[in-house]
Formats: sequence, structure tokens, C-alpha cells
Amino acid sequence: MIHTVFKNIDNRFQRLLIHVIGKEHELEERRRRVLLALFLFIGIPTLYAFGIYHLRNRTFSLAIVDFAVASGMALALVFLHRIRRAGCLYRICVLLFGSLTLIFAARGGAQGSMSLWMFTFPVIAFFLLGKREGGLWVLLHFLAIVCIFVAPIPSLIGAANYHPEFKTRFLISFFILSSISYIFESTRTIYQERLTKEHYQLQVEQRKLADANQKTESANRALTASLETLKVTQQQLIQTEKMASLGRLVAGIAHEINTPLGIGITAASFLEETSQRFHSQYVSENLTRSDLEKYMKKITETSAMILTNLERAAELVKSFKQVAADQTSEAVRKFNLKAYVEQMLLSLQPKIKRTRHVISMTCPDGIELESYPGAISQMITNLVMNSLVHGFDGIETGEIRMDFHAEGGWLTLCYTDNGKGMDQETLEKIFDPFFTTNRTHGGTGLGMSILYNLVTQSLGGNMECTSTPGQGVVFLIRIPQKVTTIVTRP
Repeated sequence: MIHTVFKNIDNRFQRLLIHVIGKEHELEERRRRVLLALFLFIGIPTLYAFGIYHLRNRTFSLAIVDFAVASGMALALVFLHRIRRAGCLYRICVLLFGSLTLIFAARGGAQGSMSLWMFTFPVIAFFLLGKREGGLWVLLHFLAIVCIFVAPIPSLIGAANYHPEFKTRFLISFFILSSISYIFESTRTIYQERLTKEHYQLQVEQRKLADANQKTESANRALTASLETLKVTQQQLIQTEKMASLGRLVAGIAHEINTPLGIGITAASFLEETSQRFHSQYVSENLTRSDLEKYMKKITETSAMILTNLERAAELVKSFKQVAADQTSEAVRKFNLKAYVEQMLLSLQPKIKRTRHVISMTCPDGIELESYPGAISQMITNLVMNSLVHGFDGIETGEIRMDFHAEGGWLTLCYTDNGKGMDQETLEKIFDPFFTTNRTHGGTGLGMSILYNLVTQSLGGNMECTSTPGQGVVFLIRIPQKVTTIVTRP
């Protein structure tokens, strides 16, 4: 209960103090206003009380002085809220307070409780006016007290009643208190100036930091925009590369199909011509047994040739259809790995048959994958084309080997070739987009980057590459047999 009462009193006093001194002031000015307000709050009722006391004792001159000074202090308290800079008001208050204490000292009131007011003067002067101007006021006040003690005015008889020992003690005490107040104010001023300087430096650093942050944000926004543009461009180039790869596959398949279809057409034309001659012999009744046997033999051989070449063409078309559908599809399906890879290698025969390079594969029959067949197809295509274009550049006879094995739900592919290999610098950049060692011959530098994205993002696996110049290359790829998380293919 008591704590609540004191808390309410303190809150009301704080609101009154803020109302009196105002809000929008610097820290130093605010402290001076608070001290002056507290001094006026204490001094006004005290002086009115002394005025009433002197009025009852019929010392009207002192009563008039008390009432006049108290009224002046009340007026100063009113003006404290209204004026923005209170320097003149501080000087008036110091002058009134000093004059009041000098009057009491001259009237013989330096002894007793009045001495406390006189000793308060240096603190008030230094705090309100600073060490220089306050020091001047304190010095003048000290000299005035000395004059009163040493050569009192005859009309002010009370000053002559001070004992010489009291005068000495009073002056020494006043001097010591003034010196302490001066030292305190000097120290406070030094620390205040240092604090102000540090505060200014801090503001300068904060402005520099704000400018740096703004520049950094602008740079980040520019970099973000550039990165987004680069990503869009990269995706467009990747899609262009995929379509170009599909276009090359179409051209290769068309060239490959042309051979069996040409043979089939030639055989069909020969069969038609033979059938027409046989029909003419039959109509003219010149047909012999040997002619019939020759005709039957030619029909059998030609039909077998036509059937073989048409089956070859159908197989190539089927392979192309599946590969093309897989490379443009995002669907996950279940398929046999060995059969699919063999079909994939068949579609690459137009590229391989023009060279003396050999591709061998080791894969168990029972490995089943539930994954993106198009990603698998593109992965193998990129590996083989990388060996043909880069690894076997300048090499007439090369060997590519693919070894598949499955364990623990993971498929491991060890892809090797005996090409020219790579140095360490090239090996470190092999998966970087747009990095190529064959740009003069149309290389885009996206083949290995697409391969890496396929393995790590689409198929959810990982891959490593090791190589030594002149010793070929080894790709070790691990992917899950079943894709559980659907991810966006690059």
C-alpha cells in the first residue's frame, strides 16, 4: 500500500517535472532544467515560510526580501516551461540566489541553517552556468562575502557579530566546496566533451554504415537481378541444347533408317520385276520346271531380305520413338535397365558406326528402375558423346565400358574410357556451366553441367569424376533405384 502511494506520488511528480521543463531539449540542457526546477520547487516554499516567519517577528525588510525572491523564483518557474533557451533565466536565478545569500550574510544570517544555502551557491552556479561563467560568479560571490566579513557596511550591523574564527572556517569551507565543485564540473565537462565527440563519431560511423548498407543492398539487388537473368538464360540454353541433341538424334536415326529402307525398296523392285517375267512365261506357256524352282528361290531370298531390313527399320523407329518420348517426358515409370540401355545404345549406333570405337556393357538382367527413363537416356547419351567428342579426339580406336550393379536400393554405374583424359584444372571445372575445351568446334559447355544436374537433382544421386592425362576418365555415379521425391528436371 505504502509502496503504491509513493509510486503514484513519484509518477505525478515526474509528469509535473516534464510539464515544467519541457520535452524537446538536449541532454545537457535537460539536466540543467531539472536541477533548476528542483531548486525552485524547494526554494519557493522555503522562502515563503521564512517571509512569514520574519513578518511575525516584525522584521519587515527581511520579509519583503523573502517574498520578493520567492515571487521571482515562482516567475522563473513559470517562464522555464515557455522559453526554449534558458541561459538568461539561469543567470537571473544565480543572481537572485547569490544576492539573497549575501543579504542574509550581511544581516548576520550566515550562521546556522542559512550557511547551507550559502554553501549550495557554488554547486548551483557551476551546474547552471558551466565552469567558466559559473567560476566567475562563484569568485565574485566569494569576494563579496570576504568584503562583508572584513569590512562590513555600518548600516548592516549583523555582519560585525561574526566571530573571527567562524569567518576563517566559513571562508575556508566555502573555498574548499567551490574548488570541489569546480573540479567536479571540469571533470564532468571533459567527460561530456569526450562523450559528445564519441557520439558525433558514432553518428558519422552510423551514417557511413547506412550508406554502405544502402550501396550493398543496391549491389545485392543488381546481383539478384543478374542472377535471375543468368538462370533464365541458362535454362533457355539447356532447353536449346536438349532440342539440338534430339535434332541430332533425329538426323542420325534418319540416316540409319535410310539403309534398310533402301535395301527393302531395291529388293521389292527386283521381286516385282522377277514376278512380271514369271507371269509372262506363264501366259506364253514357256514356263519350265527349272524356271519355277528359280522363281521360288528368288521369292524366298528376296522376301527374307525385305523382312530383315524392314524389321531393322522398325527396330530403329521404335528405339527412336521411346528415346524421344523419354527425353521430352517428365513421367516416372518402371523399366528394365539392361533392355533400356541396350535400346539406348542402339539409337547411338549412327554416331558410333562411323568410328572404330567400341562400347561394352555389363549389367545384370534383373535390375528394375522406377525413375525418369529420359534422365537415364540423357545421362548415358551425354557420357558417350563426351567420350566421342572430347575423350577420343585424335584417337582412332577407343573403348568405352559401362558396368552397372545394384545394392541396397541404389544403382551404381562405373563409366570408363581409355581416351586422352584431363588435367587437374580441367577436372575441377568439368561440371561448370559453359566450360568447354572444344568451343572452336561448336562445344557449348553444357553437356557435363546437364549431366550433373540430372544425377544430383532429377535422379537424386551423386557422382564423382577422376582422370589423369593420357589415362582416360572414370565417372562413378550412384542413383536410387526408386525415385521417392518428385523433383523438377533441368
